[in-house]
Amino acid sequence: MPTHQKPDNALFRALLWLYPAEFRDEYGREMSMVFSDRYCSASTSGARFRIWFEALTGVLMEAPREQFSALSQDVRYALRTLRKTPSFSLTAVLTLALAIGATTVIFSLLHSMLLRPLPFEKPEQIVRVFNTYEKLGITKFTTSIPDFVSWQQRSRGFAQLAGYTSRSVTLTGDGEPDHADGAAISANLLSTLGVQPVLGRGFVPEEDKPGRAQVVMISQGLLDRRYGGDASMVGRTIRVNGQARTVVGVLPQQMGFSSRIEVWMPLAPDLKREERGNHYLTVLARLKPGVSLSEAQADLNRVSAELGREFPGSNDGWATRLVPALDWIVGPQLQTSLWVLISAVGLLLLVACANIANLLLTRASARQQEMSVRLALGASRVRLMRQLLTENIVLAVSGGSAGLLLAAVGLVGLQRLLPAGTPRAETLALESPVLLFASAVTLATSVLFGLAPAWLVSRSALNSTLRQTGRTHSGRHPLRQSLVVGQMAIATVLVIGTALLLQSLARLQDAQLGFRPDHLLVASINLPESKYPTQDHAAAFYRRLLPEIQALPGITAAGLTSTTPMSGDDTSMSVTAGSAAPQPQDKGRQASWRILSPGALETMGVELRRGRFFSQSDSFEQKPMVISEGLARRLWPEGTDPVQQQVHLGNGQVFTIVGVAADVRHSGLGAEPPPTMYMHSSWYLWPTMVLMVRTSGDPLAMAGPLRAAVRRIDPDQPLFKIRSMSDIVAADAAQPKLRTGLMAAFAVLALILGGLGVSGVVAYGVARRTRELALRMALGATPGQVQGNVMSSGALLAVIGLAVGLAAALALGRFLSSLLYQVQPNDPVTFSAIGATLLVVSLLACWLPARRAVRIDPATSLRNE
Repeated sequence: MPTHQKPDNALFRALLWLYPAEFRDEYGREMSMVFSDRYCSASTSGARFRIWFEALTGVLMEAPREQFSALSQDVRYALRTLRKTPSFSLTAVLTLALAIGATTVIFSLLHSMLLRPLPFEKPEQIVRVFNTYEKLGITKFTTSIPDFVSWQQRSRGFAQLAGYTSRSVTLTGDGEPDHADGAAISANLLSTLGVQPVLGRGFVPEEDKPGRAQVVMISQGLLDRRYGGDASMVGRTIRVNGQARTVVGVLPQQMGFSSRIEVWMPLAPDLKREERGNHYLTVLARLKPGVSLSEAQADLNRVSAELGREFPGSNDGWATRLVPALDWIVGPQLQTSLWVLISAVGLLLLVACANIANLLLTRASARQQEMSVRLALGASRVRLMRQLLTENIVLAVSGGSAGLLLAAVGLVGLQRLLPAGTPRAETLALESPVLLFASAVTLATSVLFGLAPAWLVSRSALNSTLRQTGRTHSGRHPLRQSLVVGQMAIATVLVIGTALLLQSLARLQDAQLGFRPDHLLVASINLPESKYPTQDHAAAFYRRLLPEIQALPGITAAGLTSTTPMSGDDTSMSVTAGSAAPQPQDKGRQASWRILSPGALETMGVELRRGRFFSQSDSFEQKPMVISEGLARRLWPEGTDPVQQQVHLGNGQVFTIVGVAADVRHSGLGAEPPPTMYMHSSWYLWPTMVLMVRTSGDPLAMAGPLRAAVRRIDPDQPLFKIRSMSDIVAADAAQPKLRTGLMAAFAVLALILGGLGVSGVVAYGVARRTRELALRMALGATPGQVQGNVMSSGALLAVIGLAVGLAAALALGRFLSSLLYQVQPNDPVTFSAIGATLLVVSLLACWLPARRAVRIDPATSLRNE
């Protein structure tokens, strides 16, 4: 039988060193001998390879059993040890559960809004195309249909450009009249986004032309809500705004940029009737493969410059801006809020880890005798460290499990607290990435709070530990002190950030609206063009409706407007003083505009500054206009009376000013009142108008009578989006309130944990210095001197942490600046007040254990020593 040289067992030795010594000594020696004998007797290279494979498999299969047995033993011992100290274990688990639960909830929010990919094919290629006009301060604006077509024809950086515009929809037949949010889209929108219908098909190019087939797509939500989920709806006819349309497809409810749209119709633009100055189209584009955002931007800038030269009247000065789809859907302020919250909860987690590390250090000091005995009996330092780390992992897993339960409850509450319309909020859930994140955080925390204490305990010298038994110690521990400084610094940053946000929220809520939201109800009405084809038909409907509503008991005033106040919706137009058209180099001022019926401003409670409001006798030919104070200041020098002055609009029309009204915050609490023009409803009526009524009692109680009044005039017209103005104002502040509330909760928890950390260090020092303090008092030290001596160490740490935190808050304050309203991120009053408050809290945390120190009986303490 052939023999071979005895193989090198280095691979076995390397593998076996991963496992306990007893496994290496017993199983490893046996496997090495068997391997050597079999290898030497093998006759072929194939046989020798098989022997290598079987030997390696044996090591890898057998070793985990031994390792699992050792790990199981460590876990059982850890559980017994933790059960012996229930107060410590419960405190640590509860601290971890709160921190990990809060971290998981905020990460879920961050994941659903920013980290989860958009439901598009290759979403990184999707961009939103904005129109801009730097001179007029327009940074994000919609596009006109002719410009959109020109972009499609001339641009080279896009695979496709698609557009859509919102439409209000009334559904009749198949039950009660119903309202739905709708959109008119170009036929290539779905292919541009890479979205496939759930049922049926999308629109084809032939259906995207004026006068062609009347088709429609509906959302999965509308199919379930109105049509009972009947899949046979594809191919059937429904009535949309009074017109019969054939359902050709069903789209997913979550389209990425809007979950509210339920009815989709072809855009079908008539280029002969469209004007380049009429901007109302939202444009989305897909970049060509290999084309960067900057390259596509440069190419579109070229096209915009060409259009500006060809059409100076409408396009001169207009430019474009490309924004990634995610940045468009989740705006910059919301993104900043999310990153601020995840940073804050991350800091809270660090404070919790530091707090538990302090607890472990205190507990480790009490277990030094136990560790010394185990070292004396033959345990290795690696074995002790592994046991201590196992205890830490058991604590972390317990806290993480409890934190996940808290996170599940917290997500339910958070979904209820999120303001309506929060982008991508519908995807908020404990999904696999969130669970993986929670698991990673749990393991990371076990290392953060447990590695240093375990290492310090395991490295303590056996002889010195045994010799020190029964002796006193100074109580100073650099690691504990560093942890306390870090806790106080982090708590300071969080508390100052919260204080700034609280001030901002208070000033936001105190902002003057310019109208009275109390007892004011708003509701929308959509008059379909098929039934009300002209302005006269629509005006006749409202002439019948308003008197009937004003006659209802409990209603004191009523009026119409084209845009719901405080909704954030806006329309704007350039305007210049005088009747003459502006020169090409002067586009005038940009101003918001609204359509109002007589009595609308009075119903809102807007104050009249000069002149008069609209009256029933005003006519279309007179072109009356009421303007805001802000616009009057921009158009005429101080001292000039705007009443009876004329203005020239960007659409070429000339209006006469009949009154000046107080400034109104149409765009929200955080936005300054825009310069605004109010046009008389005789000039124009939108298909969808907003009814405003002022009531003597609860506004929402009038919803039923209002619906009945509308149906008496036209049974097919539903009244929708019925809300009280007080609720709209509250909703506008909902996001800042939620953000500030979460920050406040994190700051309070961090402050409590930081205070406990300071108190714990002082209490630890008192316990370690009992003999020293007793000697001091026995030798004549007064209680005040002893108390001051004890407090000084903790107070010094708190002051250092406070100074570091103030400096960090000053440096990081600029990240909060975009979230603050009329508050400076480095406000000296806030910094001073918070610094003084935290100093008092820190001194109180030091005083409590110091007070216990002066109660030490010197005789009893020395006798015990």
